[in-house]
Amino acid sequence: MVTETKTTSYFGRIGNAIKGVFVGVIILVIASVFLFRNEGSIDLSEYAVKAMELFGTEDLVNLDGQFVSLTGEVTVDEVLEDEYARYKEALVLKREVETYAWVEDKETETKSNTGGSSTTTTNYTYSKKWVTKVPDWTSFKQPEGHENVYNEYDFGSTEADSFGLLGLEVDTFGLRMPSADKNVTSEVELLTDDFVLRGEYLFNGVGTLEDPQVGDARVTYMALDPLANATLFGKWTAGTETVEPYYEGEVKVHGLYRGGKEQALETMHSEYLQRLWLVRAFCLLGLFVGFSLIFAPFHTVLDVIPMFGRIGKGAVSVLSFVLTVIVGGTIIILGKVWYSWLLFALIALVLAGFGFRYYKKSKA
Repeated sequence: MVTETKTTSYFGRIGNAIKGVFVGVIILVIASVFLFRNEGSIDLSEYAVKAMELFGTEDLVNLDGQFVSLTGEVTVDEVLEDEYARYKEALVLKREVETYAWVEDKETETKSNTGGSSTTTTNYTYSKKWVTKVPDWTSFKQPEGHENVYNEYDFGSTEADSFGLLGLEVDTFGLRMPSADKNVTSEVELLTDDFVLRGEYLFNGVGTLEDPQVGDARVTYMALDPLANATLFGKWTAGTETVEPYYEGEVKVHGLYRGGKEQALETMHSEYLQRLWLVRAFCLLGLFVGFSLIFAPFHTVLDVIPMFGRIGKGAVSVLSFVLTVIVGGTIIILGKVWYSWLLFALIALVLAGFGFRYYKKSKA
């Protein structure tokens, strides 16, 4: 463990807090814009529900240019491989790589001193872990003795050029595909002597999987096998007998989903909600941080007496939280109104009604 101690004077802290106000304003603006625009996110299920549902291809000739959904068994004739391994016929084959490396962890504690100065103590600890991205050891606080070794292996993904569905050959280029979620590491055929199978991993290194050395690599292969039942969305083009992207305005619907149409719609809606709430949570956190930075000079000034500073910091946290809820909630509501013409029209009619009643009363 390496410990670093730094003392900042009272006026230095006030200067830093004032600089933080400008950073806080920038964060507030960015978070507000993203939060507002996020309410206009597209729920593909609202568009995909309009697709004409088909379980056979006998009527496709008469549906040129129509938005359709085709449900059936997905078959694949293409064997997938990369430079290291080969797998059987599959839709997607993904290679995940982890490297054993030194990792730096940092814990920081700041204490206020009487008189307004502060002392920041930072502890740097080092350990060896399996990581997907090897840290730059030259940027460590103590690089000596924590040198990392980089190998040539990296993530990779390959997918079939096409698949069969209801007698059609469907091109996968630009097509949204289900995730590869089946671990097939023990099933692949190795094409190189670089790796050996060890348990659930392919291993390469000077150590062992149980006692690895820095620079050793372990690889996992994930696959998406042919699907017994899946639904494809897109526009049917009779001339070329292909399912192409369907556009409604700027909205594109072109994807393969597990299960029937109803299950596919549920998947679309679930993905939409996950994106919506993830961005909301991130932006609301940004608002809280922004408000905290803007009000930081107040509790920093009070920190000339540490007890007063702690009280002020607690008050700022509460105020920042309340403002985040109020401002964030208002932005979300305004965003929903702005991006929903139906809700916008309803509110406009309600306001017009109140305005008309007020006008009539004023004339009476």
